[in-house]
Amino acid sequence: MFISNQHLIEEVEKNAEERNRILTKIFHIKDFYDKNANDIKAKRYKNGRKIHERKCNRELDKTEECPYEGCDKNYACEGSLNLHIKTKHNGGNKTDREKLAKRLIRSTRTKNGYKFPDKIEVNLPPGIIQKVAEELEK
Repeated sequence: MFISNQHLIEEVEKNAEERNRILTKIFHIKDFYDKNANDIKAKRYKNGRKIHERKCNRELDKTEECPYEGCDKNYACEGSLNLHIKTKHNGGNKTDREKLAKRLIRSTRTKNGYKFPDKIEVNLPPGIIQKVAEELEK
């Protein structure tokens, strides 16, 4: 019984040493964040993660306009506009739209320019075919 107790005491001491070593690492990390937070003046959560301050919706400069007729939505970045086109206008993602426009242009190319059918039944944003055609001409 005495020997088993001694063995258990040794295990507890090893676990306590490991715990203290881990706590020391945690405190070093915390000190690092606290020092850098004071130097950079960055706000941080209690766990040390940096707080990312974002602009409010009304503070954003919305220069990206939806090209679809009757849709007057404006967005601050191209990614948001592409997501809007994909979800609200069933336009797919930007890469697929550009690939489809390139295929349409290549398939309608003639000796005298481009001959587009009178009615094309694809859901592409207005102006994308002309834009891609101009890029292919360069």
